[in-house]
Amino acid sequence: MPSAVTVHAWENENPEFLKQSVRAREDAAEVYEDQRKEITQELINAGLSGEDLPRGKVEALKAAAQELARSAANHAPKRYGNKVSIGGDPDNPIKHEVKQELPPLTVEQVLEIARMKYDEDE
Repeated sequence: MPSAVTVHAWENENPEFLKQSVRAREDAAEVYEDQRKEITQELINAGLSGEDLPRGKVEALKAAAQELARSAANHAPKRYGNKVSIGGDPDNPIKHEVKQELPPLTVEQVLEIARMKYDEDE
Protein backbone atom coordinates (compact mmCIF):
# COMPACT_ATOMS: atom_id res chain seq x y z
CA MET A 1 0.00 0.00 0.00
CA PRO A 2 1.52 3.37 -0.95
CA SER A 3 1.88 6.07 1.67
CA ALA A 4 -0.67 8.90 1.97
CA VAL A 5 1.98 11.34 0.68
CA THR A 6 2.45 9.22 -2.46
CA VAL A 7 -1.30 8.93 -3.05
CA HIS A 8 -1.76 12.72 -2.67
CA ALA A 9 1.11 13.30 -5.12
CA TRP A 10 -0.57 10.96 -7.63
CA GLU A 11 -3.87 12.81 -7.14
CA ASN A 12 -2.17 16.16 -7.78
CA GLU A 13 -0.45 14.85 -10.90
CA ASN A 14 -3.35 12.94 -12.43
CA PRO A 15 -6.90 14.40 -12.45
CA GLU A 16 -8.42 11.06 -13.47
CA PHE A 17 -6.75 9.33 -10.51
CA LEU A 18 -8.09 12.09 -8.24
CA LYS A 19 -11.59 11.53 -9.59
CA GLN A 20 -11.31 7.79 -8.96
CA SER A 21 -9.97 8.39 -5.43
CA VAL A 22 -12.90 10.65 -4.59
CA ARG A 23 -15.33 8.04 -5.92
CA ALA A 24 -13.61 5.29 -3.91
CA ARG A 25 -13.92 7.36 -0.70
CA GLU A 26 -17.61 7.96 -1.42
CA ASP A 27 -18.13 4.24 -2.02
CA ALA A 28 -16.36 3.41 1.24
CA ALA A 29 -18.62 5.89 3.05
CA GLU A 30 -21.67 4.08 1.63
CA VAL A 31 -20.36 0.77 2.97
CA TYR A 32 -19.74 2.27 6.42
CA GLU A 33 -23.22 3.79 6.46
CA ASP A 34 -24.84 0.51 5.41
CA GLN A 35 -22.99 -1.34 8.19
CA ARG A 36 -24.06 1.31 10.71
CA LYS A 37 -27.68 0.91 9.63
CA GLU A 38 -27.46 -2.89 10.05
CA ILE A 39 -26.11 -2.53 13.59
CA THR A 40 -28.75 0.04 14.46
CA GLN A 41 -31.50 -2.18 13.07
CA GLU A 42 -30.15 -5.13 15.10
CA LEU A 43 -30.45 -3.06 18.29
CA ILE A 44 -33.95 -1.88 17.35
CA ASN A 45 -35.13 -5.40 16.55
CA ALA A 46 -33.73 -6.73 19.82
CA GLY A 47 -35.54 -3.98 21.72
CA LEU A 48 -38.84 -4.57 19.92
CA SER A 49 -38.71 -8.33 20.40
CA GLY A 50 -37.97 -8.01 24.10
CA GLU A 51 -34.71 -9.92 23.61
CA ASP A 52 -32.40 -9.48 26.57
CA LEU A 53 -29.02 -8.44 25.18
CA PRO A 54 -26.05 -8.34 27.54
CA ARG A 55 -25.11 -4.76 28.43
CA GLY A 56 -21.58 -5.27 27.07
CA LYS A 57 -22.93 -6.32 23.67
CA VAL A 58 -25.22 -3.28 23.52
CA GLU A 59 -22.35 -0.94 24.38
CA ALA A 60 -20.07 -2.62 21.82
CA LEU A 61 -22.72 -2.32 19.10
CA LYS A 62 -23.33 1.34 19.97
CA ALA A 63 -19.59 2.07 19.86
CA ALA A 64 -19.26 0.28 16.52
CA ALA A 65 -22.21 2.23 15.07
CA GLN A 66 -20.67 5.52 16.23
CA GLU A 67 -17.30 4.63 14.72
CA LEU A 68 -18.92 3.67 11.42
CA ALA A 69 -20.82 6.96 11.38
CA ARG A 70 -17.57 8.85 12.01
CA SER A 71 -15.80 6.93 9.24
CA ALA A 72 -18.63 7.63 6.79
CA ALA A 73 -18.50 11.33 7.70
CA ASN A 74 -14.71 11.42 7.19
CA HIS A 75 -14.95 9.74 3.79
CA ALA A 76 -17.93 11.76 2.50
CA PRO A 77 -18.37 14.85 4.70
CA LYS A 78 -20.87 16.57 2.42
CA ARG A 79 -23.22 13.61 2.60
CA TYR A 80 -22.64 12.15 6.08
CA GLY A 81 -20.82 14.90 7.97
CA ASN A 82 -22.46 17.14 10.52
CA LYS A 83 -20.71 20.30 9.41
CA VAL A 84 -22.63 23.29 8.12
CA SER A 85 -21.38 25.04 5.03
CA ILE A 86 -20.89 28.72 5.72
CA GLY A 87 -19.32 29.85 2.48
CA GLY A 88 -18.17 28.94 -0.96
CA ASP A 89 -21.47 27.28 -1.78
CA PRO A 90 -23.03 28.71 -4.96
CA ASP A 91 -26.51 27.68 -3.77
CA ASN A 92 -26.07 29.47 -0.43
CA PRO A 93 -23.73 32.44 -0.91
CA ILE A 94 -22.66 34.49 2.06
CA LYS A 95 -24.58 37.73 2.39
CA HIS A 96 -22.85 40.60 4.10
CA GLU A 97 -24.83 43.61 5.28
CA VAL A 98 -23.50 46.64 7.06
CA LYS A 99 -25.97 48.89 8.81
CA GLN A 100 -24.80 52.06 10.37
CA GLU A 101 -27.11 54.11 12.50
CA LEU A 102 -26.20 57.75 12.86
CA PRO A 103 -27.07 59.69 15.96
CA PRO A 104 -29.82 62.28 15.51
CA LEU A 105 -28.60 65.69 14.40
CA THR A 106 -29.48 68.94 16.01
CA VAL A 107 -30.92 71.81 13.95
CA GLU A 108 -27.60 73.63 14.26
CA GLN A 109 -25.70 70.60 12.87
CA VAL A 110 -28.09 70.31 9.92
CA LEU A 111 -27.69 74.02 9.16
CA GLU A 112 -23.88 73.70 9.35
CA ILE A 113 -23.95 70.79 6.87
CA ALA A 114 -26.17 72.82 4.57
CA ARG A 115 -23.77 75.80 4.77
CA MET A 116 -20.80 73.53 3.97
CA LYS A 117 -22.64 72.11 0.96
CA TYR A 118 -23.61 75.61 -0.18
CA ASP A 119 -19.99 76.77 0.12
CA GLU A 120 -18.77 73.78 -1.98
CA ASP A 121 -21.21 74.60 -4.80
CA GLU A 122 -19.99 78.22 -5.17
